Amino acid sequence: FQVVPPAEAIPSQITQVTLALGADENYDPVEPTTTFASDQTVYLVGEGDLGLATWLQADWYVSGQLDETGTRSLTLEENISDAGFAFSFLPERGWPPGDHFVILTMNDQEVGRYSFTIVSSGG
Repeated sequence: FQVVPPAEAIPSQITQVTLALGADENYDPVEPTTTFASDQTVYLVGEGDLGLATWLQADWYVSGQLDETGTRSLTLEENISDAGFAFSFLPERGWPPGDHFVILTMNDQEVGRYSFTIVSSGG
């Protein structure tokens, strides 16, 4: 199985990805960091050239285990150069302390694995 973009689609490529405490209305990262408190939402903020029918997905791994409640995806309905995007997740019971990661997939191909660390709230 392979995703084949339509003939009119521009080539898709991710040019930048940042973990942050938030994203603004232009999909720019707010307070980039790789360390979060257990009660903070983690944002995966990125940009790139995204072609028509390109499919992006973020899968969040808590202590090495996929948390399917955090999986989000989007499909482009037009060609967008320098497109911004953001995915975010905070597990229902908060993040357990330790190391976690999010995998960004584009058209069924892993394009990046982004690790972050959770420290106790208030610490």
